[in-house]
Amino acid sequence: MKTFISPKIAQPVIVRWTDAQTIQTILSVDEIGLLKLQDCMNCGFLVMEDSEKVVLVDQLWEEDSAVKYVHVIPKKMIKSIKELKER
Repeated sequence: MKTFISPKIAQPVIVRWTDAQTIQTILSVDEIGLLKLQDCMNCGFLVMEDSEKVVLVDQLWEEDSAVKYVHVIPKKMIKSIKELKER
């Protein structure tokens, strides 16, 4: 079941997650063992979440229900989601 969160009530959040790496240079077999996943952090508006992923956007227009700069992050890679609040 998918849960859509309307941009009218989208919450600003920081998502800490782990991403893959793509290496485009020549590596030795020993160097391959030294490769690590990348720790990432995205800040945006949480507009959708389901069992597989969360979707953040950098920009949204409430009156048009339009979004721009969309980040789809696999749930299995997420370390934490923190809601941002006004001071």
